[in-house]
Amino acid sequence: MDRIAVCIPAYNSANVITRCLTSVVAQDGGGRYTIRVIVSDDNSIDRTRSIVSSNFKEVELVTSSINRGLTENWSHAISYARGEIAILLHHDDWLLPGAFDFIRYFFRANPNAALVAVSANVESAYSQAPGTLLSWKKSGSYPASDWVKYLLSFRECPAPSHVFFNLNLITSPLYYDSSLNYCSELDLYIRLALHYPNAAFYLLDDVFVGRGSADERFSSGHQHLQLTDYVKVFSRYKGLLTDPEMVASNNLLVCAVRAKLLKLIELKMVRELKWCFAQNEFRRWFWRNRKEFFGIIKMLPRLGLKWVMN
Repeated sequence: MDRIAVCIPAYNSANVITRCLTSVVAQDGGGRYTIRVIVSDDNSIDRTRSIVSSNFKEVELVTSSINRGLTENWSHAISYARGEIAILLHHDDWLLPGAFDFIRYFFRANPNAALVAVSANVESAYSQAPGTLLSWKKSGSYPASDWVKYLLSFRECPAPSHVFFNLNLITSPLYYDSSLNYCSELDLYIRLALHYPNAAFYLLDDVFVGRGSADERFSSGHQHLQLTDYVKVFSRYKGLLTDPEMVASNNLLVCAVRAKLLKLIELKMVRELKWCFAQNEFRRWFWRNRKEFFGIIKMLPRLGLKWVMN
């Protein structure tokens, strides 16, 4: 009988945790597997703890007297993973019926698979319409070396809720780098590929996850941190790429930075910018926001990147 660990990091999740947990406990093992559900509450100040303890007696609630922060709470939650299969499920996401049966059979048919990333139905995240399918640009099986190259191309990276880990193959502890806020999962996937070079990594079009929208909007400051973390990860692992691969990844990273900067202007500063132009105050506006722009641009030369404005 397979043992499946569902690790849920939670913080102020009162509005969404019921849907998440209901979807997990509703999975019918029928004697084929057992489910262990762990909620790691990061010192919530709402009713998250009381909802879990009162309405879901079968769920293990792990509490904290301090706020660890996002990434450390992910690591704390996944540290409880035992058995054959594990997933880190975000508190505002949920599983679709049949998810565990599918994953069990997949890992049995592909014992060399270190992880499987399934597709998702998105509620409204990233401003998409309800029911939007979130699938992969290039689904399929990746050997470890190709998996690293694909991740470092920055085309896409599976969010934690998409990913099921094969604990029969992965024997080293799973953890997320606490120095990274917005792409610690990318770092974890690369580390797994380096630690298990003979393993395979899968991106599948099969839909077994629902994605919520509790954290759908990032402030411009958050996007700046996200870009900073991507540059950190690229700098950490760029030595694994050959020269042509590195050039390609460099170009994609530059494009991503430029796109994000344009998005910052669109999301945060468009009204202020219009006013500044109307009042002939553009110089003053640019001076107030210079750190946010130049902080990103200054990182590029350290990676051998060149900033080119078309």
